[in-house]
Amino acid sequence: MKKIYLYIKYDIVCLFTVLMIMASPALAQEIPVTTTNDEAKALFVEGRTLFDNIRVEEAREAFDKALQEDPQFALANVYRALVASTDTEFEQHLTKAVNNKDQVSDGERLLIEAVYANAQNNPMKAITLLKEATEQYPDDKRLHHQLAIYYQGSNMIDEAEKQLQAAIALDNKFAPPYNNLGYLYKDKGRYTEAENVFNTYISLLPQEANPHDSIADLYTKMGEYDLAIEHYNRALELNPNFYFSQQKIGDNLIFKGYYKEGRDAYQKAIAIAPSASNKIFMHQAMANTYLYEDNYDQSLKETDNAIKWAEQESIPENAATLYQIKALISLEKGDIEAAEISMNASDSILANNELTENRKRNLELLSMRNEVLKATKQGDFEKATAMVENIHKRAEQSQNDSEMKLYHMLNGIVLYQQNNFDMAVEELKKSDPQNVYGQFYLAMSYQKSGMSEDAQKVFANISTWNEHSLEYALVRNKAQAMAKMDMAVEE
Repeated sequence: MKKIYLYIKYDIVCLFTVLMIMASPALAQEIPVTTTNDEAKALFVEGRTLFDNIRVEEAREAFDKALQEDPQFALANVYRALVASTDTEFEQHLTKAVNNKDQVSDGERLLIEAVYANAQNNPMKAITLLKEATEQYPDDKRLHHQLAIYYQGSNMIDEAEKQLQAAIALDNKFAPPYNNLGYLYKDKGRYTEAENVFNTYISLLPQEANPHDSIADLYTKMGEYDLAIEHYNRALELNPNFYFSQQKIGDNLIFKGYYKEGRDAYQKAIAIAPSASNKIFMHQAMANTYLYEDNYDQSLKETDNAIKWAEQESIPENAATLYQIKALISLEKGDIEAAEISMNASDSILANNELTENRKRNLELLSMRNEVLKATKQGDFEKATAMVENIHKRAEQSQNDSEMKLYHMLNGIVLYQQNNFDMAVEELKKSDPQNVYGQFYLAMSYQKSGMSEDAQKVFANISTWNEHSLEYALVRNKAQAMAKMDMAVEE
């Protein structure tokens, strides 16, 4: 499983690790930790190791035990925030860590402030803080690894690779950086290098599930579905509770066209998922699979079921996000009225519930994205352009690269809908190359601009994207049809 980022992508959190030692900060080669309770320290070490290996539920239990021994344990509270299953839990534990940051070492303070800055949607400040920490502790392999994760989260890929290599150079038996490096190579299309790195990751942790899950993600991307399923099954043999792998068996079956069998695999994943939030979004992922069959009505019906589940479990942040997902599906279906109802429901939840700042901003951006798409479908380009400019201003103020790339994608889509294809190409080329929805519009813009060869390359890439998401489910069939059409013209 790929390391996951706090600032938003499926609402999951930025993972980081710190090494505990007893030396004083002035002499330490690695960041110290502040607690007077030896049992709390031991539990923290246990939780940290579990956390490194993506055994989140077990790590949560260890951190809870550490905090029972020392409730003011700042770093334990940070980690407990990062494995929280709800926004409320996250906020509670991060607040406790921040409140105690003046009682810990300077290195710990920098880490706490970095996590807080990222939670406040200020990733560049978080990076600055971590860079300062690495300058104080240049031999801390975990710190270099964490800085790499923040760089990856801000699409600063070259900087991320340097930090991952620095962590490995400090200790080539330290496994976590190999995981991130493998995904970095995968995302850049360097599959042979990614495979080699993931195999090293497996060799370092032969009894852990996550290395097999990670290399299986690579094989899925490569279209080696059976080999991917083999490794996902191996992950489940090593850890029967590794529900990510069970879900992704379903993904691969769906990509092979075995829709019933794929959804059966999803149901198994839902059954073993540990929290209501996990189960809800896994159910939504299953709902999205109907879009590969162009069955919008069934997808919307299953999304409604996920929303009801979130409301019954009193998880407003999940319900609000699901309403925005439903709105996008409705927009793609062409049902503007239904999309408006869903967007209004999400906005109402946002206005009437205490959510984290990061969650609020995420939901606001999802709402603005859907409003832009709705306006373009209604032909109201003045409104769409004005909203796109609002996103631009927000991105400039926050210096958030992900938000800036969202601006370029939406601006490109608006230009495309106005038949300004050349300018649409220029804007969409600046958007996130890992956002398959934007890539589809880039291909369409190339096509309309007469750049058929470029269009064909992007359509072919989308046709074999092989990373399940709502966006991919919405565009895969269209991209495959366009790719086949271009191939027929060439013949």
